[in-house]
Amino acid sequence: MDYQRIERLDLSRNWISDLESLRVLTGLRVLHLYDTSASDLEPLKPLIHLRELRLSRTRIRSLEPLAVSVLCRDFGSTVPR
Repeated sequence: MDYQRIERLDLSRNWISDLESLRVLTGLRVLHLYDTSASDLEPLKPLIHLRELRLSRTRIRSLEPLAVSVLCRDFGSTVPR
């Protein structure tokens, strides 16, 4: 399966906590994770096309892991990832 072609994924209201397997979904533009046990956004760093991310009612406490990716995408920065 060509995982890079998946653009939308809704995992809301699931017991998912480990987002590591989402790393391969590099074409993802929309990701809904609300009402999950997710706690770490580090695995989402490779998702540079992500435009919509819903995180309410999760265990996420910081958006910092995505900060550099967002800067590079939105401002055309060459900040190393």
